[in-house]
Amino acid sequence: MSESWPYVLAGATQLQVYNMGLGGYGPNQYSHLLPQALKLKPKVIAVGLYMGDDFENAFLITYGLKHWAALRALPTEQVDYNIWQTQQESPPLHKAIRIWLSRHSVLYQLIFHGPLLGVLQGEAQIRMAAKASDAVSVLSVPEEGILEAFRPKGLLANLDQGSVNVKEGMRITFLLLEQMKELCRQNDTHFVVVVIPTKEMVFADHLENRLAMPLGDVIHKLLTNERMARDKTFDALRQSGIDVVDVLPALRAQRGSQLYARTAGDMHPNGNGYRVIGQTVASAIRLPDRTER
Repeated sequence: MSESWPYVLAGATQLQVYNMGLGGYGPNQYSHLLPQALKLKPKVIAVGLYMGDDFENAFLITYGLKHWAALRALPTEQVDYNIWQTQQESPPLHKAIRIWLSRHSVLYQLIFHGPLLGVLQGEAQIRMAAKASDAVSVLSVPEEGILEAFRPKGLLANLDQGSVNVKEGMRITFLLLEQMKELCRQNDTHFVVVVIPTKEMVFADHLENRLAMPLGDVIHKLLTNERMARDKTFDALRQSGIDVVDVLPALRAQRGSQLYARTAGDMHPNGNGYRVIGQTVASAIRLPDRTER
């Protein structure tokens, strides 16, 4: 789900950054946390909007919990709001042992998840993924240092611009962000939305030239729908007077620097990717001087 946002930037003489989010949080949780964040008297609050699942998150939470019923515009329906619940089959014994060791043994982590061996294992897993699963596609561009796995099916469902639920999730998201911006204005705090693209959009230039690759048609549809969703998002935020930081250009500029987890199962950015995002946000935000208040 979403990354750990929002971030609260505060401090009179030096920059302090507080992470008020948890993995899986989305627009509703951001809105709920905002009053607590404002108690820190921040200069800036930056909310990350991940295109891959924040709209789905907003729909599920709004229509799954009565607390958010006032936001609903569609006929009430029963929705499972537990976005954290996953149903996984029990792994085979050898894999279960490896998982246990990786969580309980520092020595095992150092040997098998260290900088060199961890990367080699990750790349081997990525190369094997496309052969082992019909849900994974792999892009390899050796001359640019690119070797990445993609799981576009779920993302396409979350961004399908023909889906009533996705459209409703977008409406709810834009409304919550507008309300958050107004509350920040009332508290003399700069409110910023950081638009985070899907991994597929970061590598779109390469992926769109490979329609024959596994899941190429799904990736093409995903990119088409994400571009439509991005246009609607930027339009909505602009109309609400919300400042936006788009990290897509920066991620694309460094896409050969292994910005994402070196695995075929986790599509999140790794330390390199989050560093690019963080540096882009820091460069884009102009922190107002306290004396200007």
